[in-house]
Amino acid sequence: MNLCDVLEKVLLVVSGIGLIIGVVQAIKAWTLLKKLTWDKVDKLTKSIIEEMKKNKYVPDVIVGVGRGGAIFGALLSGNIYREDIRINTVLLCVDRMYNWSNGRQVGNNNLVNFTPLVSKNVLLVASDVITGNTMLNFSEKLKAANVKDIKTACLIQTKVSTVNIDYVGKKVNTAFKMPWNY
Repeated sequence: MNLCDVLEKVLLVVSGIGLIIGVVQAIKAWTLLKKLTWDKVDKLTKSIIEEMKKNKYVPDVIVGVGRGGAIFGALLSGNIYREDIRINTVLLCVDRMYNWSNGRQVGNNNLVNFTPLVSKNVLLVASDVITGNTMLNFSEKLKAANVKDIKTACLIQTKVSTVNIDYVGKKVNTAFKMPWNY
């Protein structure tokens, strides 16, 4: 066995150890994230609904982005009132599809045609907004479909987010783990 073979084996061992350390650190970071409880989700959702009532805003359609947006959107949909009458606001759940090239995200596309919403007031929701890129992407697609009015809502928004969200449950410094992600 020559020196190159020995160095190659040492490099493989060191790389393997580095990979294991990286995975352990990622798991540790995920488990250390603050957890949002269902009780807190309920309180934040109710506060957003109260804010919408105060502004006399009732959407025609709620568009929930991703799995968290689907859950938060459903909570809103079943609890919005118009003139003290509970209505079940239409809920459309959409997700994004990422294209990857050389390990990097190169696009954020969705497969939904929003043109049927052209005459509707749309509330675009996500459970959490970290950077704001996804909300911005879907807002642009709704605008391109000439949707009448677009408002946005989320349970949690980080302070580094680059977008203005109309209805925010709580602004935070770091991401939270949602109760449906336990």
